[in-house]
Amino acid sequence: FFSAHVELRGASVYNLIAMLMMPGAWFAIDYQCVRWTVIGSAATGVTASFLWPMSKFCLRRDVAHSGQTQKEKDLQTDVDLLRGFAVGTIVGQAVSVPILMAQGVHPRVAASAAGVVAMVYSPIYGLTLFGGERFVAKHKLASAAGATAGALGLFVTGTLYPYFHAGPVPRIIPISKFAMTAAMSWDLVVMVMILQSATWTSMLPLTMDAGLVGVTAMAVAGATSHRPLLAIPFLVVSTIVVIPATWYMIEVGYHVQRTTKTLFDPETGNLLVTLPVTKYEDLPEVECEDEEGDYHIVTERPPQTTPAVPLTAGPPDQAFLDETKHVFIIPNYNESMETLTATLTALASHANARKRYGIYMAFEAGEKTFLSKFQQLKDMFHDRFLWMGYSVHQIADGELAGKGSNLNAAVRQLLISWDQAVPDNTMLTVLDSDTIICQEYILYVDWVWVSDPEAAAYNIMSPMTPMVNNLDEVPTVCAQWDLCYYTTVAGQCASSHDPRFPLSTYTMRLTIPEEINFWLPGLVGIGEDQMTAMRAFNHYHRQGKPATLVVIQVPYWGGTETTFGNKWRQQVRHYLGMQIMAHVWEDTIGLPFEHRLKAWWRASAPFIVAAESPFLLTVMNPLAGYLHMSNLHYWCMALSLIGAPGIICLLTLVYNLLQVQGLSYTGNAYSCMDMKSFLKTCCSIPVVYCSQFVCGLQAKGWLAMAELGLTQVVYQGARQANGAGCSTKIEDKELHLISDKAQAKSVDF
Repeated sequence: FFSAHVELRGASVYNLIAMLMMPGAWFAIDYQCVRWTVIGSAATGVTASFLWPMSKFCLRRDVAHSGQTQKEKDLQTDVDLLRGFAVGTIVGQAVSVPILMAQGVHPRVAASAAGVVAMVYSPIYGLTLFGGERFVAKHKLASAAGATAGALGLFVTGTLYPYFHAGPVPRIIPISKFAMTAAMSWDLVVMVMILQSATWTSMLPLTMDAGLVGVTAMAVAGATSHRPLLAIPFLVVSTIVVIPATWYMIEVGYHVQRTTKTLFDPETGNLLVTLPVTKYEDLPEVECEDEEGDYHIVTERPPQTTPAVPLTAGPPDQAFLDETKHVFIIPNYNESMETLTATLTALASHANARKRYGIYMAFEAGEKTFLSKFQQLKDMFHDRFLWMGYSVHQIADGELAGKGSNLNAAVRQLLISWDQAVPDNTMLTVLDSDTIICQEYILYVDWVWVSDPEAAAYNIMSPMTPMVNNLDEVPTVCAQWDLCYYTTVAGQCASSHDPRFPLSTYTMRLTIPEEINFWLPGLVGIGEDQMTAMRAFNHYHRQGKPATLVVIQVPYWGGTETTFGNKWRQQVRHYLGMQIMAHVWEDTIGLPFEHRLKAWWRASAPFIVAAESPFLLTVMNPLAGYLHMSNLHYWCMALSLIGAPGIICLLTLVYNLLQVQGLSYTGNAYSCMDMKSFLKTCCSIPVVYCSQFVCGLQAKGWLAMAELGLTQVVYQGARQANGAGCSTKIEDKELHLISDKAQAKSVDF
């Protein structure tokens, strides 16, 4: 009826959703009473929907709308039909109670039947209460709340009914029914929000959670009230999630253990790379050197990569190093001079930095002191690099303050500033403002590059294992939180299955950003590293090129937040990157289904493993106890056993965490192999994973509210007090070079 006549967006869908919720309540309700109440109220509703507009016409109230357009008149007619139907069903429900009582039905049973029917029509009541489609378009959350209000009838019929009709019942039954009521009502709210033109990329994570909560509540209610069949949806979802999640956890654990060993000498435990210099006063004096002199090769040891790539017999030769250059772009906002100085000092300590490195500082216009800050850096490092430059990013509407929008503006600005075509002999490395990389990483990038120049034109490269460079300055929980996060990233990077994603630091040919249309500056692109790697992977596979992420097995160092509150906000921002779960499905359109499915799983697995799988396994064991009288008990126990290897594998990562912790502290993998460090790590991990789970819930809520236009908090959480706002406005079209020497060299560069 509503599809044909009312034509209000989604109204019939809302009704269908509410009807699908009814089986959860019917197990405690008299079927015949509900059936007659539904039929009677529907009949009165249809009758009233025709009488309502006719009464307005007869009373000549349509004169007030004589100045409306035809579209407005049609919309008003639709709203009148809707209001008539709502009023009619309410009248029908009210009349059904005394009619059923006259037929000998107990008053509480009749009232319960009316409550279930009110729940069925609750979305229609919500639309009517808040003014129909016109109000819904402006006040989406209010409409969703109104549409859900009627579902509270399920609370009356499913929770309080047993007390009044079936006599004393175990306390767990009404509690579980109330939980199911709340879960189903929340599912309805989420579905209403999706239908009200919300963006799918932002709503998918919340939708997945709502589905999990709904099936879990049904399973608990069914198990506690001896209706085990209600647990089947939960077990089906658990089977779909737990089995692949367990496989992913085993895969990550195996690769972490395998690749961490490649970072240090197994006999001494010392790192196999040169520890970067991070204190400016420790840099050696700049010597006058012949510009045509030989380049310095820091090691003859060949790189280990994932996947393994064919390498030349030796490191790059003099001619290759002379012809190629590196640009390091460092997005930053309100960073301390101490942090930026340490990052540039590490780069300045690299061999050949004066001949091959260009430094590009990407500032935000919201930072008022960026120019003086760059001037200080220029004074300190003007003779340490080939050239230095900066960009300024003014955020406009549609962008999100953060690394992605800054990079999008800075690289566009950099390419515009080039006088000639974008050079294909230059590698671009993206660094966080507190990231320290060793000189072996750049040498190995060159080694992979010279071994296969064609593949280097579409592959992205990254170092493998992140370390924490300020462990002694942060709380234990913050340090362990980052170490757990870093270890998981390193495990997926070391996997042999594409696509894989870098974390914060990655290198690509300077021509790649333009080919993939740069970075996504909006909310969906907040996980810029993961999103960029995925978009490049899909872009080049469409062209038939076997693009991959070449992970070079060397460490790099990044800072962590110094307080728990800041760390919490940072992790919420990281969790906002879960939008890739939906975006990757859109981005892979046109590729084979197998490729799309694999790409979606690799993008979604970290979030599923971190949140959904542990939640399901936590519910599994107590649920198995309640289902002991049913064959479903064995299904539950089988899933618990399947999930056990993943949990065990997760626990074995403690050993790896201690190794990475030692490498971060002292550069020796065995320096933290003591009981105190072991106990601190074991005690921190439960706190870390619980906090991670709650951060995910907060991020999903922010995404939903932001898409509904109800809050700006998502932007504040994403930018961590970044006052700039977002599209790219390029303020300078010239590359700000720091010396005549660099100006002259920029032509060759």
